[in-house]
Amino acid sequence: MIFDKNFFEPVFELAPDATLIVDAEGKIQKVNEQTRRLFQYKKGELIGKSVEILIPKRFVAHHGDNVKGYIHNPVARKMGSGMDLFAIDKLGKEFPVDISLNYLEFGDQKLVLLSVRDISIAKEIQNKLAQSEKRLNEAQELSNIGSWELDIENNVLYWSDQVYRILEIEKSEHPASNEFFFSFVHPDDREELEITYKNHLIHHLPYDIVHRFQLPNNKIKYVRERAETFFDEFGKPYRTFGTVTDITDIKEIEYDLRQSIHKVESSNKELEQFTFIASHDLQEPLKTLTSFVELLVNDPSVKNNKDLHDYSRFIKEASSRMENLVRGLLEYARISKNFSREEVNCGLLIHEVLSSLEALITDTSARVMVSEMPTIRANPLLLAQLFQHLVSNAIKYRRADMIPEIHIQATKVKSEWLFEFADNGIGISEEYYHKIFIIFQRLHNRSEYEGTGIGLSHCKKIVEMHGGKIWVESEENKGSTFYFTLPE
Repeated sequence: MIFDKNFFEPVFELAPDATLIVDAEGKIQKVNEQTRRLFQYKKGELIGKSVEILIPKRFVAHHGDNVKGYIHNPVARKMGSGMDLFAIDKLGKEFPVDISLNYLEFGDQKLVLLSVRDISIAKEIQNKLAQSEKRLNEAQELSNIGSWELDIENNVLYWSDQVYRILEIEKSEHPASNEFFFSFVHPDDREELEITYKNHLIHHLPYDIVHRFQLPNNKIKYVRERAETFFDEFGKPYRTFGTVTDITDIKEIEYDLRQSIHKVESSNKELEQFTFIASHDLQEPLKTLTSFVELLVNDPSVKNNKDLHDYSRFIKEASSRMENLVRGLLEYARISKNFSREEVNCGLLIHEVLSSLEALITDTSARVMVSEMPTIRANPLLLAQLFQHLVSNAIKYRRADMIPEIHIQATKVKSEWLFEFADNGIGISEEYYHKIFIIFQRLHNRSEYEGTGIGLSHCKKIVEMHGGKIWVESEENKGSTFYFTLPE
């Protein structure tokens, strides 16, 4: 470009970038105001200096050859294309720059026009974007979630690195495309996938679908796809953003869980059936045995023989305990039969239970205080059994020196009710907390407290059938509080 001073001067001074004129020897001939600001030099300080004063030392070695090469081949271009270029100001601070070169002729003098732009902010943004993309890729890999973007107008598809990892293919060998993606979808799932996406575009229905990938090695993967499409002002779709989540491990766990649940349910049914039949069949011979022992105990010849009479009485008591145990086992097996729920007013139900226990409450002078109770969905017969067991236990295991007191209340905790049955009885040592809910487990001798050891196991089964939990907090000689939760 031929140097025209009249035209060049105002343009040179008003240029938004730092602009310098350098001769063939690399000496600075002219700079504009923006150059002085960028490099923090005063007016006239740079004139006659080597342009290398503005270049970090590690780049200076190549600079002389670059200037000479450009003078011999003066084509307007960016300097160091594809490289990271840096400049240095008067205070020694380095910063990234873009540099453009133009050739000038002024008489027989050959000059170079340099335009220098500080790209520190752009580089910072670029680095942050690169770091963000790296973190996104790492997050997608950890979570097994890939992302994709479809330019509908131009039919251009973009996949994140994780989509390639899910498909187990190399990114460099397989450019993303709808056709290529569809080749991985299991043949039995393709029609549903197409219909779902069309309904998403046409009727704006949610795009959320689980389908299978069939890889080239016939490996099957389950994925969940979700997407959101953007429409222009005319309602025409122009871009879709979506995710692909590999849920193969979850599906395998679900399958194993279903199999385990099925096995447990089958085992429970067999166990319940066995318990029911065994308990039922045991009752008849026990009744026969009890009847004959009763006759034997009442026989005059046996009454006159003290040893024989004692033996007969022991047999009768053992038979009676065995009958009670079998009856309790039968009731335990029956709990889960014909389970159903309905609206139950717990306040009314507790008062009905207390009425049925009126004789026991009166005989022991027990005081039962009931706070306001909720209405929940439960099985009324089982819930009545639960309440009755807990009240009966509280009275049974009372202290001899105190009138038994029982406080019953319920508190709403999120989506369930927390019930409390607190007493002032003999209490339970912490080491036995778990034992009391196990069937046939007793903490006391029969001479102290009657019972079969089934009552609290009944309570546990009833609460768990309703989807709740039961536990106890207690201290010896200071009473016990039984807690259990029930859904609304």
